[in-house]
Amino acid sequence: MPKSLKISLVAIGLLIAVVAVVAWLVLDNLDRIVTNAIEDTGSAATDTRVDVDGLHISVRDAEGEIAGLVIDNPPGFESGHAIRFEDIRLVLDAGTLLDDTVRVRELRVGAADVNLEQKGSAQSNLQALIDNVSAYAGPPAGDEDAAESRNVVIDEFVLETAQLRLRSELLGNAELALPRIRATDVGSGAAGATAADALEEILRPIVAEALETAKSSAVEAGRERLEEEAVERLEGFIDDKLGG
Repeated sequence: MPKSLKISLVAIGLLIAVVAVVAWLVLDNLDRIVTNAIEDTGSAATDTRVDVDGLHISVRDAEGEIAGLVIDNPPGFESGHAIRFEDIRLVLDAGTLLDDTVRVRELRVGAADVNLEQKGSAQSNLQALIDNVSAYAGPPAGDEDAAESRNVVIDEFVLETAQLRLRSELLGNAELALPRIRATDVGSGAAGATAADALEEILRPIVAEALETAKSSAVEAGRERLEEEAVERLEGFIDDKLGG
């Protein structure tokens, strides 16, 4: 065998060994990597604290579980958190775990606790949260973390049940149930969505449903006491205050 060919084979063998070691290190620390990514990106995008109670991903089964994910309220609001997700289950495409775009076949949340807070003439906490995510800009060019960021595609997101706790100087206090919420093809573009964009796509239907449920409850409660024209004015006023 020519010497040059032997050297090439050795080089290829070493390269394969290095790739295998790197892949093993990544997979061995996958829970920590994903937890840090959720907390860091979520906190930056929402401009508030995001915490993960516990997370485990099984590469063998291509599944994952998150014990709890908490998004705190933006500054200026009193409730301890804006949204708390419980019992989160992920079904992953194992073949994409090391790709630039990770595919999540299913992201299912068993239950959530949603606080909708509005004070005086200020917008609601949930609308402020959405505004923060929408305005969020990714890491600046040249940031070292940018090279490590990955996009995501979520085929199906489901929130089975959610409790809405309304605290409003305009609408009073109430506890309401949100209907089942489902979104599909999150980040379905060719390159997928950034983590922040995927978060916005998931939060928007939840916030929209929370605002609509609160508005419907308030309008229904006041309908018997108000004429039709007054009801229309009330609906517009509520949209302005809660929806920003």
